[in-house]
Amino acid sequence: ASSASSSSSSLHLALLLLPPRPSTSSPDLAPPFLASCSSLPRSHPEDRGTIHDWPVRRPLVASTIVAMGADVVALQEPSPYQAHALEVDLGPEWGVHVDACDPSAWGRADTYNPDAGPSDGQARDGNGVAWRRDRLTLISTKTFWLNPAPSAPARDPTVWNSSGYQRTCHVSKFTCLMTGRIIAVFSTHFDHEGGDSMETGGAEARRQSATLVMARALAEKKSGKVDVVIVAGDFNTFEDRYGATYSALRAASNDEFVDVREV
Repeated sequence: ASSASSSSSSLHLALLLLPPRPSTSSPDLAPPFLASCSSLPRSHPEDRGTIHDWPVRRPLVASTIVAMGADVVALQEPSPYQAHALEVDLGPEWGVHVDACDPSAWGRADTYNPDAGPSDGQARDGNGVAWRRDRLTLISTKTFWLNPAPSAPARDPTVWNSSGYQRTCHVSKFTCLMTGRIIAVFSTHFDHEGGDSMETGGAEARRQSATLVMARALAEKKSGKVDVVIVAGDFNTFEDRYGATYSALRAASNDEFVDVREV
């Protein structure tokens, strides 16, 4: 199991909680399980007519996901409309599930309409997952918000000195069809406001989000109902291993998670 992909210089990676390694003589050994992470920039209205416009990027997205060869891909930023389009483009071999970060911003908008939804680009964000149906069966999905009361969007979106946009973590659980193991995938997108140097301690919103997400991931594993936990996302740090966000993620993991780049 392993993999992480980056669509920019900002950190996009997966932290993995591995089960005990099976014996090499085990009769039910499956091919390596491959997880990837991809930030799929939302469809900004101001991108219309540029190379960043969604109709220009759309043909590349599905082909890139397929070319990764991954079994599951954690997605950050796609709007509900983009999620529908991605599911169509990937075809019946793949499943896609995305939740809007700010459901109230979408209201009753027709998510099949590319012009529907909020005009503010970042308010269009969603987080979710895409998976290969021949390798995984979806059990459940849920979303929690990155704020002190995670069960709902923050009443004050600037909590933790953040940018004012709602940020979430999407959790999906799967059964691996080859091994029967239960896999939980946490797909998250941290706030972008503020620096990330160790000297300053970085942005409060990202530190608090790291602590919250990793606590939830550890609780999932300790429940005894999940065999493998993957935490993947756009953590919005350009410092990688030398930044305060990465340090907070590792500290909150209690040494029970590993960076997939180290597997």
